[in-house]
Amino acid sequence: EVEVGPIRDAVLHAVEGGLSWSEICLSLGWESKGYPDTSRLKRRLGITTQPGPNGPERQVHIRTDTAAEIVRAVGIAPMDVGL
Repeated sequence: EVEVGPIRDAVLHAVEGGLSWSEICLSLGWESKGYPDTSRLKRRLGITTQPGPNGPERQVHIRTDTAAEIVRAVGIAPMDVGL
């Protein structure tokens, strides 16, 4: 696992540059009921909370392989974010 901060920053930079959350999810193949699962992406990046045993929690770590998939989906080489 790696800290999610650099991954989140890379994605936010891509979104500010014009890439949509939906486009990123479609690149990842993350869909729910036929729609891009933007909630899943935002939970993985620690932007929104997810249910935890003691109430809502923000993700602070992410699996290395998932992090690499996400940054590739926004056109960034994993090594450029320290993976």
